[in-house]
Amino acid sequence: MVASISIKLFIKKSEYEIVSTTDSLVFDFNPEGYTNSTTTIAERLWKDKNNSNISLSTNNTFDWVHGGWGYDDTEKAPYFCIKAGSRATINYSLFD
Repeated sequence: MVASISIKLFIKKSEYEIVSTTDSLVFDFNPEGYTNSTTTIAERLWKDKNNSNISLSTNNTFDWVHGGWGYDDTEKAPYFCIKAGSRATINYSLFD
């Protein structure tokens, strides 16, 4: 026996505009435009566009096959994934 139910949804546009915060932003770790398919690891590593001293580094055994840059088709958004055993570091100290 299979049961089903119908649910009516009334969707209304929100009155709020959701945008990225920029007030007091030190750096923006934005995965847009990065990919694992670049030739060298150096090309894959993120660098802040406004401050070249802030960048991403990974350990020598970083899993670029199952981790790294990707794209979530459901969310329609890029992401950066760190798998177990891998390490990624952004050289910025939050509490100095």
